[in-house]
Amino acid sequence: MPRTSVALLIATLWTVSACSGSRSADDIPPTDPPVQNPTEPTEPTEPTEPTEPTEPTEPIVLRSCTAVDLINTGSGTQKITIELGAGERLVLDDMPRGAVLGFDETLGELQYQPPAGRHPDFFTYQIVAADDSVAASGRMDIRLDPMRVMPLGDSITHGVEIYNGSIDTPPVPVRVGYRKSLLEQLDAAGYVVDFTGQSGQRAGADAGIRDEDNGGYPGVDISFIDGKLIEVLTEKPSDVLLLHIGTNQTPTEAAGIDSILDTLELWEASNHPVTVFVATIMPKRDPGQQLQVDAFNADIRTRIAAREMNDRVFLVEQASAVTVADIDPADVGLHPTPAGYLRMADAWFDAMDATDVFIDCP
Repeated sequence: MPRTSVALLIATLWTVSACSGSRSADDIPPTDPPVQNPTEPTEPTEPTEPTEPTEPTEPIVLRSCTAVDLINTGSGTQKITIELGAGERLVLDDMPRGAVLGFDETLGELQYQPPAGRHPDFFTYQIVAADDSVAASGRMDIRLDPMRVMPLGDSITHGVEIYNGSIDTPPVPVRVGYRKSLLEQLDAAGYVVDFTGQSGQRAGADAGIRDEDNGGYPGVDISFIDGKLIEVLTEKPSDVLLLHIGTNQTPTEAAGIDSILDTLELWEASNHPVTVFVATIMPKRDPGQQLQVDAFNADIRTRIAAREMNDRVFLVEQASAVTVADIDPADVGLHPTPAGYLRMADAWFDAMDATDVFIDCP
């Protein structure tokens, strides 16, 4: 055999021998993929809450009160000051009833002249910063001391406890009726009050009442008070009337009370507003007279309700505050006992305290 053939044969046999010793791809076990560190599942991200727009800063709201002493300082001007910061100025909004005779916006000062009437006054204002922004808004209440209160009526207002047909008792120096207790309650509440009444209408000084003035006229009826009212108020201007009238010659209707209130409006037109507390009258011991009292009181309620929307008139239920048991049996059947007068005082005080006639002022 030629040499080349022998060599080719040897190469072929080597190749076949090498291939017969190997495995096919099907015989090779699969190799596991490389191990990787497992990753914790990621928590879904909460959506971000939208940011609320920033609210503009609200101006501070201020409330304050000052008392003006009209006894010791008279009716002249009073300086009222609102405290300001650096660069701030005061701007007045609602003006008071009284007159503003001088005003310095940079000092926060105004010269205030009280009005004729002494119901509480007020004004509103703004405090403006140097950049013209509103730093604060406020209200200043003004209490005008003292409030002039006239107890007005007949012998019950004057303080009679017993009338036997010829003489009133107790005697005038110790006759206080409801007035002493009412005045003590007003004083205790911090209200500054001056009781008023026409010259000569005083009672109770020896019983320790602080202010004995009153408008109680024993024995009179509704028509007397109506005819006397302008004279009395002209002599003694008042801010509040406590009206209890009708026990003498009690009518079955209250047209006379309307007439008194109309007369008051005539006086107010050229003077100043007055607040009136109108009482239903207390019971009588005589059953027949009590029927008239009931009819009169029912009509008072109707008439006052019709006026309350436009007038400074308030109803006080003395008819329920005082009962027949509070009418002295030794009397002719008309006047309260001392305990009955105390109940009257409570009713007057509660009615006055529930209105804006008085305000608290440190």
